[in-house]
Amino acid sequence: MDRSYRASTDGLKKAQEAFRLRGWTKDHLAGRARCSRQTLWNFFARRSVNKNIFQSICNELGLEWENVLDCEPGQLSSSIANIDEMNGQNNDNQSISRSRQQIFPKAITLILENHKDLNRENLSQKIRVQAQTSGSLEIFGLIDPHPWINNNWTWEQIVKNLPSDSNQGWVRELEDSIYLAHCGRQEPSVVQWTFQSSDGRLFRPILYGMENGRDGSERFTVLFVKHISEGWVNNAPNIQLATLLTASILGARLQWEVCDSYLLQLDTWQGMGTEAIRKGLQKVKVSFENIEEDAKIRGQAEAPGQRNKDRLRDSFDSEEERLTIAKNMSEQEPHKQTLCNADHQENVDEVKFALIELARLNKIVIVMVAKRYFQLLNDNSF
Repeated sequence: MDRSYRASTDGLKKAQEAFRLRGWTKDHLAGRARCSRQTLWNFFARRSVNKNIFQSICNELGLEWENVLDCEPGQLSSSIANIDEMNGQNNDNQSISRSRQQIFPKAITLILENHKDLNRENLSQKIRVQAQTSGSLEIFGLIDPHPWINNNWTWEQIVKNLPSDSNQGWVRELEDSIYLAHCGRQEPSVVQWTFQSSDGRLFRPILYGMENGRDGSERFTVLFVKHISEGWVNNAPNIQLATLLTASILGARLQWEVCDSYLLQLDTWQGMGTEAIRKGLQKVKVSFENIEEDAKIRGQAEAPGQRNKDRLRDSFDSEEERLTIAKNMSEQEPHKQTLCNADHQENVDEVKFALIELARLNKIVIVMVAKRYFQLLNDNSF
């Protein structure tokens, strides 16, 4: 598997200065380095890019790539070894295995020590954060040179330091999962909301497991899986393929997680009374907003400055297909608005109609996206 590199803060300053002195445009530099403009943008945003492209960009700027690199090769491995060694000396400090750390280099442990009077509202105040690998706290915009020693961060402090309000969604879902796991009502799971780190990278958090410490604490391991869509953008032959693949994933989630799932439950809620309806409609709203927020975050990372529906439309060549996509997206809007207000809807029939119509319209898009995606894959022009 090809390795990815990113620039350090000081290395980026050197690259920016070298670029300024040359007086080139970014299109010109991208051409010389044989990469896309999007990849070059990722380089200057301190996001990971392919190792060979990273070295090529540095060469074109007249810089030694080793002096630009965020960390020396092997540094992460040595950090992992240090953690394992320390854990071997203190068995009470539970951690994930070395192999898992190598696969998921960003990982934290959330330590719940005081269970007394624990409820969903005070959960964040009672959790202490421990980084499992060097640099894990950097995704929250925090610098901690010795993360395996410093356990002084509280989860509440971490949350307040998050780079944007859009990350509140995955925080809520993760805390809900932790609370349900604490109560024994749910197994650890993938968090559906996307997390965007302080430097713009995308991750999918996983509540990997819960362990009991010798001191009576509960320890929840959270792995941060690098979001696959970042690889699509960095390495896809063109933005059309990345856009279509993202659209197919989100379309499937809308179809299966929202439309198909809740259409089967609406009639049941109506037979269970007002409170069941209220809670059920709240689930519809949250599930739909999860997908919308995921689409927004992916769009910001994949194509900054472009609206998702516009770049999806522009992924098709024929004017007829573009008009169909544009019309479809327009027709979906009032039904999406109904789901956004689902917790305020007293009439379940309105939500039911919105789900039926969204399912119908969404299927049309899914089919068109699939056909266009495979057409591009079979096109040797890219």
